[in-house]
Amino acid sequence: MLSLAFLALFGLFAVSVLRFAGITEAQRMSTERTAAANAVADGAAQFALADTNRLGCGTVSAGTMSFASGDTLSYSVPPGGCVGSSAGDTPGQDCVLCLLNSESDSEDGQPDPNRDVLNVDTALKVSGEIDSNGSKSGIGAVAGGRLVFLNGASCAGCAPAPTSVNSAFVDPLRATQAPPANTPSRSQPQSCHSPVQLSPGVYSGIDATRCDITLTAGTYVLTGAITVGSGHVLSGTGVTLYLTCGQAEEDQSGWSPCSSNEEQSGGVFVVETGGSATLNPPTGQAAYAGLTIVSDPNLTGELVTLQGNASFGSSGTIYLPKGSLAVGGSGEEGSSSPTVSVGRVVVDSLDLDGDLTSLGITEQITPSCAYYTDQATGQLAGGRQQPARVSFETNCNMGAPSAADSIINFAYGGR
Repeated sequence: MLSLAFLALFGLFAVSVLRFAGITEAQRMSTERTAAANAVADGAAQFALADTNRLGCGTVSAGTMSFASGDTLSYSVPPGGCVGSSAGDTPGQDCVLCLLNSESDSEDGQPDPNRDVLNVDTALKVSGEIDSNGSKSGIGAVAGGRLVFLNGASCAGCAPAPTSVNSAFVDPLRATQAPPANTPSRSQPQSCHSPVQLSPGVYSGIDATRCDITLTAGTYVLTGAITVGSGHVLSGTGVTLYLTCGQAEEDQSGWSPCSSNEEQSGGVFVVETGGSATLNPPTGQAAYAGLTIVSDPNLTGELVTLQGNASFGSSGTIYLPKGSLAVGGSGEEGSSSPTVSVGRVVVDSLDLDGDLTSLGITEQITPSCAYYTDQATGQLAGGRQQPARVSFETNCNMGAPSAADSIINFAYGGR
């Protein structure tokens, strides 16, 4: 009889242990949709979206969410505590218009968010994401699929309202290399039998103000101006223009990297009112695949100018890490705005002067899903606290928090 009672008691104890283990495991691996729904309802999705490397650690520091089990998660996140997966997308990775803002007034090297890096006179509409490390100026409205601005930067007239991040996004194309130092020097023929065909190399300038010019495939290193005049056409396929500085000695041809310690004049690209340029970049495994215009990382100033009713078309990227892109502003009253179609724009700053209302950016960047973990404090229903970690995914970073932007795992005991 005693043995039967012992077995019954043992069985009850085993059931309790198994039930407790099942509940604990369910709490530890909370992939249930209820948790996702609660995450949205209780603001934890905001934590998942904001307190990550993707949007800057420390944006949200504390909060609570309730689980279907009755337990609550009270999270308290230390500064810098979050860790993102190597596949996680950060600001700058998904932008089709990326405004880098290379100027810094702070001791920590962060860009000055008060510096105007986007000037819009009338209106600007971009179908993809706009990321900016500085402010917007001008009376024009700005619309994008998603806007991400450095904390402290202003963007009056922007829709949707920009997401604010604590850390500046890094240059997504910063790994771009300079052309080989032994790139041959060339010169444009003096005679003009339109169209003139040029070969890749180093040029002190290319003048398309008197005749049409065709560029054969390759890299064109420019230490001076390349100008397309009214009524003329510059065209090329498989072409990259690299804007940089010339040799220090005037009697030497060739090029040299621009100095980081002093301002230097170098290559610029100008399409004047009435001019037309159609340039498409290399593809595949080429060194500059997808890049149409690239500037030296230390070359500053207005490097690409599209005036009046100029036309510019390219499937590639304009990449000016410390330079500006200026569109419009021919100075001729009543002139129409340029026609612009480009794959992607990654520049220090952008100035839209005139009646341009749509910057034709054609590249489609599919936002990537990311997985993150973070330190947290778990509080059980009985009040006992335990260290914990929260894991969550941000499934394609567009729009408001949803079940796809949710906490997917809550592990007690700091696992």
